Amino acid sequence: MIRPITLGDLGQLAVLLADCFPPPLNPGGWGTAIWQRTIEQDVRQRLEREGDKILWLGVWREAKLVGAVELSQRQWLHVHYIYLANLAVAAPYRRQGLGRQLLTAAEAAVQTWPQEHLYLHVMENNQAARGLYQGLGYRVERWEWTWQTWLGGPKRLLLAKPLCRYNRECSQA
Repeated sequence: MIRPITLGDLGQLAVLLADCFPPPLNPGGWGTAIWQRTIEQDVRQRLEREGDKILWLGVWREAKLVGAVELSQRQWLHVHYIYLANLAVAAPYRRQGLGRQLLTAAEAAVQTWPQEHLYLHVMENNQAARGLYQGLGYRVERWEWTWQTWLGGPKRLLLAKPLCRYNRECSQA
């Protein structure tokens, strides 16, 4: 079942995100509980502050949150856009189509939002995620250099997809 994540779900969300995106300096160590609490507080503050401009969707199996994705309305200069972030699926549930289900539900959920495109970032070496996104119609807008890139790490890719209400290919299908 996919549904919006509420404030009451934040504990489960923090555990999921901490597992999928471990703390940078102490993965799996004593810092994990602090990392989970930090994530929970950050998401809570953002939901309370930007409630009408942010949406978290989650997928549950046997009352356990096993996947989530964040959508937010953002602005850079005078450009308004929808940004998709933090797509996470618990390790035992990967490769079962839950990421695809979450992305499809996310696209449906934002059809009433006024922006025309969804944007997201993915690391160039994350082949599984790139395949998922490209299979759903996301295209590379640009390659970005980060400080990690200068240290030999992968580039970050900005991907975009037009929403169906603005996409002629959707209406022809």
